[in-house]
Formats: sequence, C-alpha cells, structure tokens
Amino acid sequence: MMRFILLAFIYSLTTAYADTKLSLMGSLLYSNPDTNNFSNANVTDEISGVGFGVGMRALMGMQDQLNFRSGASIIQKKFGYQTDSSGTKNDNDFSLIYLNIPLTLYWRASSQVGFFGGSALNAKLSDDCNASGSSNTCTKNKVKPIVFPAIVGFDFSFTKKLGMELSYEYGMTDTAKDLKVHSAVASFLFHLD
Repeated sequence: MMRFILLAFIYSLTTAYADTKLSLMGSLLYSNPDTNNFSNANVTDEISGVGFGVGMRALMGMQDQLNFRSGASIIQKKFGYQTDSSGTKNDNDFSLIYLNIPLTLYWRASSQVGFFGGSALNAKLSDDCNASGSSNTCTKNKVKPIVFPAIVGFDFSFTKKLGMELSYEYGMTDTAKDLKVHSAVASFLFHLD
C-alpha cells in the first residue's frame, strides 16, 4: 500500500511538473495594520501604505481545470500606526521585506479567468521601523520571522502573454506582537509559456 501511495505521489509530481506554466510578476501591495489586539498602547490611528513586489508564479497542473499555484517573490509591506501616551503622540512606520511563497489551489474557469485560494509562507528578510515623537523608538524586535496570511483572488488575461492578478491577503498570524496586517494585492503578469 505504501508503495502505491509513493508511486501515485511521484506520478502526480511528474505530471504537475510537465504541465507547469510560469509567469513573471510585478506587484503593488496596499497594506493595512490591524491593531485591535494591542494591550499596552493607545493606538489613535492606523496608517496604510503601498509596497512593491517582484517574482515568479507557477501553475502546476493537477487535473483539467485544477492547478497548484506557487512560486516565489520578494514583497515589501509598508504600514504604520500612531499612539498617544499621556498626550504625547508617537508614530511608528514599518517597512518589511518578505520572501513570499504562495501555497494555493487554482481553478481555471475559462481560458481567460481563474480563481485561487489558500495560504502563503512569508519569511522575513529585513525589517525597518522609523519612529517619531517623544519615545523615538520602534519595537521592531517583536516582528515575527514567519507570517501566514490567508489568500483569495482571481486572475484574468489581456492577451496570451499579458495578464493581471487581484488578491486579498488576510493576516491570520501576528506580523508583530498584537499586530496583524491585511493587504490588497494587484499583480501584473507576463506569461512565459
């Protein structure tokens, strides 16, 4: 039985690899912090920001219309928040760089449109935090090294070579202590096949 499962797994990987479609991606990410769980700071304003991304998307065929959607990209998430401590306002502006590896299922509805959903592994490559105000310190040491957002989205093709992908990333895990980040993502695609 174990041999059969192993052979079926190897066959599915071989089939998926043979039917892989690659695309180059350039992305804009509109990120919004969620500070509702902050326990030690009085957040008066959440600040959204726009970041960028570049990478490659891979659609690996599993069945006629079902694909495994993965790849790798470098993405930047920018956001911030303002706190008020005893009448003193402090700004914390974050810029985080991640290696993003999507782990989603993709369903091709037609030759032009497809839908996807799942999660992603975001591994932190660098973090930067600028603070202003009386404390003038950021708490970037509390930024998590790995984040898992839930992802839903769709893509469509303009031509055989050009397309666009629109998605929403909901922060399931904390980006930093008591802080989650949600992002709307628009990606331009250049299909290599």
